[in-house]
Amino acid sequence: MDTNDIPGGLAKTKGVVFHSIIEEVCAGAMHGAMLGGMAVLLLGGIVGRLGEKAGEQIGVPGTVTGCLSIWCLFGCLPLFLARSLGRWHDRLVVLSAGALYLWALHVWTGGRDIGTFYPWILSALPFGISLGTFYEPIRLARGGETESYRDAPGFAREIYSYRGNHLREIALFVAALVSIINRNRLGAVLGGALCGGLVAFGVCALVVWRGDNNVAQLFFGSLWTIAYAGTSLGVIAGGSSGLIAWSIRNQQEQRLAKALESDR
Repeated sequence: MDTNDIPGGLAKTKGVVFHSIIEEVCAGAMHGAMLGGMAVLLLGGIVGRLGEKAGEQIGVPGTVTGCLSIWCLFGCLPLFLARSLGRWHDRLVVLSAGALYLWALHVWTGGRDIGTFYPWILSALPFGISLGTFYEPIRLARGGETESYRDAPGFAREIYSYRGNHLREIALFVAALVSIINRNRLGAVLGGALCGGLVAFGVCALVVWRGDNNVAQLFFGSLWTIAYAGTSLGVIAGGSSGLIAWSIRNQQEQRLAKALESDR
């Protein structure tokens, strides 16, 4: 069913129109992962380093304040703004998992010198991939606007625009491929998983490119362990989001069918 026929769909917007739930999930997962991943690459190191320096100035361990900065900006703030992600205790679980990851990462690195900004990019990376990939398909399924896909200014258009770059073609190709296999729940899950995983791998590959042997030793001798872990996270987040988005759209279709039946 065309998503414009569903109550709460995208007919009310002037942005991009999706013609199937699978296409919507694929585009959302891909663009959410790209936006979250690029935010981490551009800002993660700076935010963590500034937090670290602030802690040193006030006599608090820099690792603590750096992690707190990452947790607040890339965890708390997106979850606070993303009202479509569900109940408060769901968000609390996500934030607790994020805090546990930050603690485990810095215990694992043990204060080793892997660069000024690199450890903070690694700290923020799972937040950007998982939250961006997971949130965007659900937001679209609940009738979120898509004008920003079309009207994003400057360099953001190259990252976020659904029209005018290769992300659109990739998302449409994956959606078409998946639709051949299954056009229902399984298709939405596969589409979200594939698109989330593809972008997550690309983002993580950039992180791997900037690593060195000291980083590789921390990750079982291979920098690509980072890319494999990040890709797995993107696959899980995209597949989970696809499942939820499909359920939301399916409920909307059922309500529409009942409304049409009652009008007869």
